[in-house]
Amino acid sequence: EKFHSKANNRRMECKSDLGNVVPITFLKITSCPQSKEMIDLRMKLYKRKNPQIPQVFKYSQGSSIRYSNYDASKLTKTIVHGFMGNCELPWVVDMRDALLKISDINVFCADWKQGSQFPNYSQAAANTQIVGLMIAKFFNAVSGVVGSIGPKLHLIGFSLGAQVCGYAGSKIPNCSRIS
Repeated sequence: EKFHSKANNRRMECKSDLGNVVPITFLKITSCPQSKEMIDLRMKLYKRKNPQIPQVFKYSQGSSIRYSNYDASKLTKTIVHGFMGNCELPWVVDMRDALLKISDINVFCADWKQGSQFPNYSQAAANTQIVGLMIAKFFNAVSGVVGSIGPKLHLIGFSLGAQVCGYAGSKIPNCSRIS
């Protein structure tokens, strides 16, 4: 998949099968997001029974949740890292472990490390919109299998990950919380 940019009276649009995005103008970002394949989002599911070894899903595999350890009766918290991040950073591991220690819930980490890397902050910022759409597609597919998870879903973002959460939450019906 590739983004196609089109200038409309100096306004650039980036078109994708996930939806159109517009460059973030206040940051003077003029590039489209990287392709979904280059970003390579992985949704990693951690459970109290097996907190160190995740079940890993591509963003397009939300419907395969029926074959996983996911428990639709429990709350779901999703951690989204920021610029130069990944799901193995100490703060992410600490947060994941603390969430699982406090309560027996579903904890996902949205790992978009390929799209968030140094040195290009502007490109990583441009990628936040498409990563948000990818996360929304994943959770909307999960909802198609287990029923609406929006009311039980909490998106937790740090830095650019907070931007990602805002984009994702706006596309997930009844998403209960974004922080």
